[in-house]
Amino acid sequence: MYKLRKVFKPEIFQGKGKKKTYFEGWYYKFTNADANFSYALIPGISIGKNKDESHSFIQIIDGINGHTYVIVFDFDEFEYDEKSLLVNIGGNIFTKDSIKLNIKNQDIEMQGELKFERIVEYPTSILSPGIMGFFSYFPFMECNHGVVSLSHETKGIIRINDKKVNMNNGLGYIEKDWGTSFPSGWIWVQGNDFENQKASFMLSVANIPFLGFEFIGFLGFLYANNRIFRFGTYNFSAIKKMELNGQALSVIIKKGKYMFTINATQAKAGLLKAPKNGTMTALIEESINAEIQVTLDYKDKILFEGKSVLCGMEISDKIDILLNKLQSNNQQ
Repeated sequence: MYKLRKVFKPEIFQGKGKKKTYFEGWYYKFTNADANFSYALIPGISIGKNKDESHSFIQIIDGINGHTYVIVFDFDEFEYDEKSLLVNIGGNIFTKDSIKLNIKNQDIEMQGELKFERIVEYPTSILSPGIMGFFSYFPFMECNHGVVSLSHETKGIIRINDKKVNMNNGLGYIEKDWGTSFPSGWIWVQGNDFENQKASFMLSVANIPFLGFEFIGFLGFLYANNRIFRFGTYNFSAIKKMELNGQALSVIIKKGKYMFTINATQAKAGLLKAPKNGTMTALIEESINAEIQVTLDYKDKILFEGKSVLCGMEISDKIDILLNKLQSNNQQ
């Protein structure tokens, strides 16, 4: 029953029984109502070859200045619930509809509680139990992805060092990853702070190992006008163009008669730890102060057009290999 529940509830802890080379982490991002403050918190667990190489952690990103912090906890300080998203790391509690923080070390202090309201959940079905579509049924994937909340409103106050931040009427987003390692090359962009409209967008493109070979896989969604438009390898969408010029990314995705055009620009980025064979030994630059412009066309008619600020954006160091493979595929 637990195995079936995991497939249809990717937000819950997936790693029960894992003894080595495994990671799992949740990504909570929140921005304030004035759109001049953004933070992301990444609680998770890292399991190496033995217990000495294992620990739990909370990573923190200050989106405005790009500062990052890694708070390491003992492996045994990680607690979870099997039926719902509830993770407790050293007294810091993360659920689907709240976070409660009591972080204190020599570099940063964070205390407070945020409540999440009007959560927009990712829809599930038998054929597509999560953002990965039918790939959700393959437990051996190197890296799995889940979306918990496309967007929600925040309520509460967070104290960061000596500063109190009012998060009432702010916006939040939750997703997660689990498996053994991050891909060898990937791009990820996410934004849900669109001007004057309720919308959310995410795109991830990566080099995916699968059954002895590799392919360029991608997934994502646009939530706009109370509809969720899904695209990805699993539903026969196609990337018609992807170019990277410095920190500026341009992507065109076609799904039937729908056309998604994405232009994103990375801003101040900080270094985060990333998993390699379960241990957090790799590094990745992430910005949560990027900008994304998204347009959705249907039969040459614009269904949505908007710009999001305080966005998440990652560009891996082996992105050239990914871009070259994609270009080669499009030329065939």
